[in-house]
Formats: sequence, C-alpha cells, structure tokens
Amino acid sequence: MLSQNPIECGGCISCARHGAIIAPSSASVNHHLQMDFSDWLRNKMREERWNQTEAAAALGVHRRTLKRWLDGTRPEYEQVVEVSKRVHVDREVLLKAAGYPMPSDVPAANDYEAEIVQLVRDVTWNEPRARIARGVLRAMLDD
Repeated sequence: MLSQNPIECGGCISCARHGAIIAPSSASVNHHLQMDFSDWLRNKMREERWNQTEAAAALGVHRRTLKRWLDGTRPEYEQVVEVSKRVHVDREVLLKAAGYPMPSDVPAANDYEAEIVQLVRDVTWNEPRARIARGVLRAMLDD
C-alpha cells in the first residue's frame, strides 16, 4: 500500500510508510539498491517531512549525529540496526546502504563457522537471547 505522500524519483515510487519501492523497470530498482545511507536518510526525512531535530528524535540520536550521517559519516553497525527498528525498515537494506557486508556476502572460514552462522540465522531473536549470545561470544574472545 502506498503512503499518502509517495516520493517519486526517475519513475520509481517509494512508500514512505513501508520503505518499499515500486519501480517500472529494473534500472530504477538498481538506482535504489545503490543508494547510500545518507541518501536513504535524506529521502526518509523528505518522505516524513522531518526537519533535522524531528528526524534525530524519531531515530533516537543526537542532532549532531544526524548531521554527521547526512554529511556522509558512516553510522555504527548497532546504530543502523536501531534505526531500522525505529522506522520499520528492513535491517539488511540499511546495513547495505551503510556499507556493511551481509553475512551471505562473507564466506565462512570453516565448517564450524558456517554451522554457527546458520544456527544464528535460525534462532528467533529477542533481547534476552541476544544478551546471552553476546555474553557467550565475548567470553570466548577473552580466552
């Protein structure tokens, strides 16, 4: 469903509510796949009609942080994940826009790693499970 305020660019229509893109051709879709985080952020602000103060509040960051992102500074991985939750946009879309490699883009170093990555993908994550997993993995790093 398109929002009441769709944004058009080169024949594409972006749904402000769902972050979806409806494109008349694959060339238009490629345009959106190459968008970086600052481009995505500018478009989101335009779609929501946010000024910088409103955008910072909605994204849960300080206005100076937002300004740095708009100027092209790459946000931290955790910040991108949090932004994706706040605006209900697919996390992988924003992570790719911010230049972070996806797990599927990085080959496993060995069979153990491949198995663990698959297990992580199969888990239904929530905050307590993530906290436990982070603790276990960090403890392993200290060994």
